Amino acid sequence: MVHREPPTAALPALLPGSLAADMVDRADGARCRRVTSWLRAGRWVLRASFAVGLIAVGIVSLLPGPQMPPLGEHDKLMHALAYGVLAANGGLAFGDHGRWLRLGLALFTFGLALEAVQGVLPGREVSLADVLANGIGVIIGFGVAGMAVALGRLALRRARRLPAGQREREGRAVATAPAAATGLSDT
Repeated sequence: MVHREPPTAALPALLPGSLAADMVDRADGARCRRVTSWLRAGRWVLRASFAVGLIAVGIVSLLPGPQMPPLGEHDKLMHALAYGVLAANGGLAFGDHGRWLRLGLALFTFGLALEAVQGVLPGREVSLADVLANGIGVIIGFGVAGMAVALGRLALRRARRLPAGQREREGRAVATAPAAATGLSDT
């Protein structure tokens, strides 16, 4: 008999919401290890891209007027898109819904501070419409992140309910002799 560590030992600390509980209750140890290692790697990519996004938004927001690329009538859409991408990325990178409120407030405050600084830059002005577009983008971004988390949970539940033969036919997991010997097979 192969000794397996309990699934909870493989869980990263920052899984969104009850995703960790779903993985412990509904997944065997092998699947749990594979999913959590993927999530752990994905979180670092999301965190790095979130940091790069924050820096990029900060730099573009603080460019003097003459150096700004012309956005014309799409200015508010670009604000909403930038802050929506930041919120979705941050929501997936930094964990559960409890942190989303703090992250959303931090992103909104970041946008508000950048708008305030724009008031002293040459060729730039403060715009409350930009602040509103930033806030709308944050709300939409967290909505997208919430849907992604819900779809991930649904996929985990569905994969766990499928019989082993059907998982193999659908290409989810095919146990091989070496994988079975190491205790990493799904079946």
